[in-house]
Amino acid sequence: MTTMQAIAWFYVALASVACVSLLYALLIRRLAVLAQPLRLRMAEIGADLLSPSRSSPGQPVIAFMLRKAFSGMPALFMAGVLPVFLLKFALRAVLSPGRAEKDQPTTNLHGKLAVMFFVSTIAANPIAGLLILVELLIFGAVAFLIGGPPVLFRAILATQQIEATRHFS
Repeated sequence: MTTMQAIAWFYVALASVACVSLLYALLIRRLAVLAQPLRLRMAEIGADLLSPSRSSPGQPVIAFMLRKAFSGMPALFMAGVLPVFLLKFALRAVLSPGRAEKDQPTTNLHGKLAVMFFVSTIAANPIAGLLILVELLIFGAVAFLIGGPPVLFRAILATQQIEATRHFS
């Protein structure tokens, strides 16, 4: 390779990185615009849950979600700890499929706020969202290959039992 070819390849690589960076910036900007109505609704729900007239058990968590709604770091953290929670979820579903998790009771507003927070942070960091999607697909494929449909369906049913006890207890 001659010096001129090396310089040409360097500029091709530099132009490629610049194009990818620009496209990523445009994607993040577009996702921020799309997520804005959701974030405004999230702020309304959060303000309602944090109002002094309402005593909510998870007020520190709600305040955290409202503070970090525009940050991509929680999504990156979720992508990092998701494999641990998926493993815990799988072991619980296989070892004791009928047992429901005993958590603090939540309301529909808490659940909506959590989903809105997840979507908001994924909009702020789409690479972490992609990583979470890949982790979920790998977990689903492994669960299907190891135990077949019964294990996967048992795991889904265990989730539904947990959600039902959270909302109706």
